[in-house]
Amino acid sequence: MKYFQLLLLVSFSAIGQKQIDSQVTKINIYPSGAQVFRSLKTDLTIGTNQLVIRGISNEISSESIQVNLSDHSLSVSDLIYQSSFLSAPETQKRNTEIKKEVRQIIEQKSQLNIDLTVLSREEQLLLSNQKVGGTYSGMKPEDLKNTVDFFKTRMQEILNKKASISKSLEVFDNQIRNLNKELNELMNEEKNQLSEILFTVKSSNALKNKEIEISYFTPNAGWAPTYDIKANSFDLPLQILYKADVYQYTGENWKDVSLTFNNLMPNAKANVPEIRPWVWGFPNSYELGEELAYNKSDWQITGFVVDERTNEPLPGVSIQLRETTLGTSTDVNGFYSLTIPPDRRKKDNFLSYSFIGFNSLTLNSKEVPSTVKLNEDTQALEEVVVTGYSVQRKKTTSFSEVLSGKAKGVTINTRQELKKLVAEEEGPTSLQFTLTEKTSLESSGKARSIELKELQIPATFEHISVPKIDQSVYVNASITDWGALNLLPGKASIYAEGTFLGTIDLELPSSDTLNISLGKDPGVFITRKLLKSFARNKILGSSVEESFNFEILIRNTKDSEINFKLIDQFPLSGNKEVEITEMEAKGANIDETSGRVIWNEKVSPNLNKTFKIGYKVKYPKSGYISE
Repeated sequence: MKYFQLLLLVSFSAIGQKQIDSQVTKINIYPSGAQVFRSLKTDLTIGTNQLVIRGISNEISSESIQVNLSDHSLSVSDLIYQSSFLSAPETQKRNTEIKKEVRQIIEQKSQLNIDLTVLSREEQLLLSNQKVGGTYSGMKPEDLKNTVDFFKTRMQEILNKKASISKSLEVFDNQIRNLNKELNELMNEEKNQLSEILFTVKSSNALKNKEIEISYFTPNAGWAPTYDIKANSFDLPLQILYKADVYQYTGENWKDVSLTFNNLMPNAKANVPEIRPWVWGFPNSYELGEELAYNKSDWQITGFVVDERTNEPLPGVSIQLRETTLGTSTDVNGFYSLTIPPDRRKKDNFLSYSFIGFNSLTLNSKEVPSTVKLNEDTQALEEVVVTGYSVQRKKTTSFSEVLSGKAKGVTINTRQELKKLVAEEEGPTSLQFTLTEKTSLESSGKARSIELKELQIPATFEHISVPKIDQSVYVNASITDWGALNLLPGKASIYAEGTFLGTIDLELPSSDTLNISLGKDPGVFITRKLLKSFARNKILGSSVEESFNFEILIRNTKDSEINFKLIDQFPLSGNKEVEITEMEAKGANIDETSGRVIWNEKVSPNLNKTFKIGYKVKYPKSGYISE
């Protein structure tokens, strides 16, 4: 198989170039970026064949372009990546025509608004003089009749003309909106104008329907592993649904492609770090490149765009995320919604909104109001920039509605794959999952969740509490030999009996046991209190000696036995002037280095169990410790 890297970035004449249709067939997508594979078929003549492939993303790494000919008798040269400009003249012409039409309509609107103002003032004048009296009180009946007839006739004429002008203004407004929508579409087409790859193939033979593959790397895509972890019952295995949240905004819509998810970071530094000599007193820091941290929070920018003068919604306003090809437009109610891609969520983002006849406005996406008001500008037909922002909050359910009275302790079952939609492969430095069926992904920047596989995994369920910090009891599921599951760090949604409990960060340990917290269990109560009757406080010369004794009470209200881990601690002495003695925690495992105290007990159903921990501390009476 023969690959040719990008050689030159110089243009050659379009004479003799042959435009070839290509199709995206395969995508290797990474946590940040994707390798795109395109295939094409063409006839090659003897000698030089100049080929052009259009519809290529504007955001690709030119150094990553490779051409695979699968034939050693062929060679590639003059590989060029550049923008396509074929439709620019037609677009520019229509752009100018639309702006001219809008200016003409605005001029007609201005004249109608003047006529409307004159009619309104004449109407006010008639109304202010409609009372006949004073100097007109001696008016003859026929003169009075003529005056009333004149008032009636003229008022009808004014009202009819005002109604007609209002209808005309409404028609003009609709025409402007339609023209503005067409202009926005043209502007988006121009902004989203894709690029092209040109290259020369030299052949010593005439070949029919020769297959050629081109690949390149684009940064505007990525994926992150996510999980749904379900605990339907404590006497059944855990169910783990392994998913991939994937996005792309390359400008290319991927249709019916083979999609592979890979956890490799292609742009990460590949060199092994080298340690340098360190002289004490001088800095000893090593800066490493920060990897992209995927955050699966909702980055939906939403809001309304209205006319500041009339407060009416503005439909058809074009919204563009600057420095990208992403965009949208407001609906008939002036509402819009735009998703910020994961790889831009740590950056300052600005949105450009375009609407003919209104002043421009630029706002940072973090500072926009939910409703943006635009000022009308009858002179300028420029870009309008608006953003809106809202936060959506998820409602969670208390664990008390799910777990109360339902614990069983240790469960033993065999592992089972309930669903598998990928082929897995483990390489020297990475894991990859290839979907067994082809899929499509639009260039929208919105994260799409794709299921990879669903596992049934035996787990040991255990209740854990650290009452010194939090007098709550948590449920923990332990999975052994988790490395065989090909898991990756990511966000996990926790469910119990179909009820959503919340999310956790699934962090993978260095040991062979993976612990997953399933939240609090209100069916088990715990209290920790200081026993004052055992407290002792003595002053011995320059020192103080205090005794501390605590009682911890656990109450299991469930109808079954539970495994319980209770965690507490003894204080440690960091100085010879502090002495810790008479440490007592019957039945507990004590780590003298850390001071951690752990009881592992079984607690029978509907019974209480008591634990005690005590120690004595001697320290300077002043409260201060010399160094």
